[in-house]
Amino acid sequence: MAKSMRWYDWIAFWLVIIGALNWGFYGISRLVKHPFDLVTWAFSFSPTLANIVFAIVGLFGLVGIVTGIKLMIKNN
Repeated sequence: MAKSMRWYDWIAFWLVIIGALNWGFYGISRLVKHPFDLVTWAFSFSPTLANIVFAIVGLFGLVGIVTGIKLMIKNN
């Protein structure tokens, strides 16, 4: 499987993990009434940059979906 993944597939993989962790932190922190957004915190010096990171994570999430579909089709 790893041989069929290109560099952008790996970036998508890691960005989806980062996005999932961010949502996990946010969801858990809301349970204790103190919302914490990891990306906004990490890029607190530049809200515009934080928004760009969110957009990139979202776009690579789509790349991850396409890659997953391709792998499912290839393996069938």
